Amino acid sequence: MALRNIISIALTAIIFVSCTEGYTKENGKVVWETHGRGNIVKTGYPVAGADPNTFTAINKVYGKDKNAVYYCENVLKDADPATFEIVHDNYVKDKNHVYIYDSTIDEADPKTFVHIEKEVYKDKNHVYVGGSTMPLVDVKTFEVIEYPYSKDKNNIYCGTVPMIVKDKSTFKVTSSGSRSSGTAIDMFTALNPEYKWMDTLKNIGGVFYIDNATAKTKTEKFQGFKLVK
Repeated sequence: MALRNIISIALTAIIFVSCTEGYTKENGKVVWETHGRGNIVKTGYPVAGADPNTFTAINKVYGKDKNAVYYCENVLKDADPATFEIVHDNYVKDKNHVYIYDSTIDEADPKTFVHIEKEVYKDKNHVYVGGSTMPLVDVKTFEVIEYPYSKDKNNIYCGTVPMIVKDKSTFKVTSSGSRSSGTAIDMFTALNPEYKWMDTLKNIGGVFYIDNATAKTKTEKFQGFKLVK
């Protein structure tokens, strides 16, 4: 799946998984159980096709047996159980694919895909923040300044958004913020016409940023990616 839909999937999954108990075995079958908020209601979902003799729970939402990998009660499509591993949090990979929850990150390279810190990941070709690919980033010179702000040899970024900064040499983070925002690229550029050029970029389904993070230079102040006037 392309990254266009991953942000909304991730937000839905966070809400859903927060109620999860995990995997269990009942009457010789593998079951994925979830508790409603307050642990009042428990619901069990049979994991169709799972082999109870070789099944192991990897964490609360991933499991595997000799034949397949499972996300909750469903088979994780095309995942290889022999090479499947958790990268960090809900990012996982095998020899062929990188996944966030049960969606593939099509452009990600599983051999070089690693976690950097917090919501930042990278491989040999791209940097990813909050489930979105950073546009135009130079992977070789990329570094985190202080999350959610980062830089490469060309730009400073808030999340995945390239910022317009006049004095890059004096850029300083003043607050990391906590309010994340994920937006489809067409909606983002409609709300921020100065970024209309991003509509022409390939493989950019959406953007991710922390809208209450703050930063400054000697002559400018920023909230999120925006210049405070």
